Amino acid sequence: MISSPQVRLISGLLIVSGLLLTRQVLMLSAACVGLIAYLLIAGHFATLRRNLLAIAPIAVILFAVHYLSSYTSTIQSNPPTQTLLRLFGIMLTFSYMATMFLGYDSLDRFVQLGLRGEHLVIAISATSTLPLMQTTAVQIIDARFAAGLVRSRSIFSTATQLPYILRPLLTQALRLAIARSDTWHQRGMMQRLESNLSPVRMEHRLHPVELVAILLPLAWVTLIVGREFL
Repeated sequence: MISSPQVRLISGLLIVSGLLLTRQVLMLSAACVGLIAYLLIAGHFATLRRNLLAIAPIAVILFAVHYLSSYTSTIQSNPPTQTLLRLFGIMLTFSYMATMFLGYDSLDRFVQLGLRGEHLVIAISATSTLPLMQTTAVQIIDARFAAGLVRSRSIFSTATQLPYILRPLLTQALRLAIARSDTWHQRGMMQRLESNLSPVRMEHRLHPVELVAILLPLAWVTLIVGREFL
């Protein structure tokens, strides 16, 4: 798999650029299929499932609005296929770039990106907070379900609980940030991290997979530019 964060960032930015530039459904579909294939091969099934669950209600709403408006308007518009594919592709691309910071070696990834001092501590704190926020959201939904405030555990019922989840999540995130800042400052977290941080060996040689990860999106963007603007 692609281990270099620089390679992932470069290829991710190339993919996002191509998704924003192209208006062809075939090109958008190719990017989505490629990203889905990579996430499946890399074993990020939960990440792919979250993206599918997020795009599903958006697709239903967009197509419902399109077909309802087509009956009330004499102007025929194209189905929002391009918009959905572009949005889905961007979501998959950011997931592809974010998965490199979710493993046990996320500290090495941040160091390879050149983060030091306060920036490194902030990045570690942000990535360690996300799993806690997910656990808290599940606990809130379970509590509301146990109290009889949620009828079922369907996707629609869970989505309707979003207004009740945001306030306690925001409150806990702020409380956690303040407590963690005070604790880490008192324990000299930044100084300990800098003193125990081993120098990262920067490999200038690209692996064949990483080379393909850059050349393939580059060729795809070049093809898009040639077909759209030349």
